[in-house]
Amino acid sequence: MEESESKNEADRLLSAIIEQAEGEAKKRLEEADRQAQEIISAARQQAATFREQHLRELEKEADTKKLYFQQTLERERRRRELKVREELINYAFERVKEELESRIGQKDYPIVLKAWIEEAVLGLRREHLYVNGSKVERSLITPALLGEVEKEVYESTGLHTKLELSPDPPLQRQGVVLRSEDARVAYDNSVEARLRRFEGRLRRMVYRRIQQDTQQASEA
Repeated sequence: MEESESKNEADRLLSAIIEQAEGEAKKRLEEADRQAQEIISAARQQAATFREQHLRELEKEADTKKLYFQQTLERERRRRELKVREELINYAFERVKEELESRIGQKDYPIVLKAWIEEAVLGLRREHLYVNGSKVERSLITPALLGEVEKEVYESTGLHTKLELSPDPPLQRQGVVLRSEDARVAYDNSVEARLRRFEGRLRRMVYRRIQQDTQQASEA
């Protein structure tokens, strides 16, 4: 009897120990599972944060490249615009020079010379001036023509000016150059000089024309 009770007590003690061990093992498994879930969650969060950071870096890189391409396109547009502008200005200058050169043999060309000489006289405002021009133009700058300029200047301004054909060699370019008797002052009214003085205005005209064409093309 006593032996049987001792055996039962041993069985109960063994069962209690097993149950306690199983409970402890279960707790450890649950704790391990919880820790594993926390690690997995942290890893996922870290991965999400990394993806967001990587996406932001990609977006920043894309914005940088977009800005670079925009700036490159703008520089190219500006370069082409300047090239077209220069080509138009050079074309306009050449056409003007060709047009004026073609008028040398026309009957009304002395009127052009008179206007250029008068402009130079008013610019210098000296009592005695020498007038020079190209070889062909010197043949047109007659005493009669110079007398007409003297008369028109006096009538319009009251300025007495004596004009003479210059003893200097003929100009190698079209137009006229007036100088004082002592050669200390001169007024270059050659075609090239007139175009240089007109260049700023012509550039503004060409720029406005390009801007208008660009705007019309963008609205079309």
